[in-house]
Amino acid sequence: MALSKIQTIVDKISGSGRLQQVIAEAQKVTNQVQSQAKKLNQKINKDEAVRQYKSLMKKLQSKEKQLQSEVTEVVAKVKKTATEVEKIVRAELKKVRAQANSQFAKAKATTKPTKAKKAKSTKAAKRTKQTAKRK
Repeated sequence: MALSKIQTIVDKISGSGRLQQVIAEAQKVTNQVQSQAKKLNQKINKDEAVRQYKSLMKKLQSKEKQLQSEVTEVVAKVKKTATEVEKIVRAELKKVRAQANSQFAKAKATTKPTKAKKAKSTKAAKRTKQTAKRK
C-alpha cells in the first residue's frame, strides 16, 4: 500500500512540465561540471607531469655530476698507475742495460787477449811474408 502511494506521487511529479525542465537543467549543469572536471584533471595531470619532469631532470643532473666526478677519479687513478708502471719499466730497463753492459764488458775483457794474439800472429805472418820475399 505504501508502495502504491509512492508510485502515484512519483507519477504526478514526473508528469509536470516544470519538473522536466528542472531535470534537463540539472543534467545540463552536471554535464558542464563533468567537462570542467575533465579539463581540470587534464590541467592537473599536465602540471603534475611538468613537476615530475623537472624532478627527474634534477635527479639526472645530479647523477651526471656524480658520474663525472667518478670518471675524474678513475682517470686520475689510471694516470697515477700509468706513471708508476712507467717508473718501474724505466728501472727495469736500467737494470737490463746495466746487465747487458756488464756482460759486454766481460765479453770484451775475455776477447782482448785473443785480439792481442791475433795481432801477434798477424805480425808474425807479415814477418814470414817479408822473409819469404827476401829469399
